[in-house]
Amino acid sequence: MPRFQSLRRIASVIPGCLCFFTGSGFADEPIAVDFENDVATILIRRCLECHHSAISSGGLALDTAASFAKGGDSGPVVDPGFSPDSLLLKRIRDGEMPPPKHGMPTALPATEVDIFQRWIAAGAEFPAGRKLDIYEQTTDLRGG
Repeated sequence: MPRFQSLRRIASVIPGCLCFFTGSGFADEPIAVDFENDVATILIRRCLECHHSAISSGGLALDTAASFAKGGDSGPVVDPGFSPDSLLLKRIRDGEMPPPKHGMPTALPATEVDIFQRWIAAGAEFPAGRKLDIYEQTTDLRGG
């Protein structure tokens, strides 16, 4: 009988261990996107060079919540909560954004596209008082 009690104790601990190692009780559950650590970093490194308040290529500035929500000459760039129809994702997937530099493609890696997809699907929250600055982070082209 003591052997079965030991097995029951072990079996009762396993789900807790799985939650600890996977971060939740469900391995298929999508990981939440953090605006500052995920989205802002990509926007600053990949988009703000051409899409900020002082230079808004295509009428699109992506440095504040208001300008992001407004969109550009082609209209709103996201449909919060429904990522497949978002213009931002369409342009990224079609390889239009970011545009090639010096004849070399600058397509976003799949991990960054996934971050945008999950962020938009979750509602595309852009903190109201946050203004992204192109110089707040170091990029491949310049120091921050």
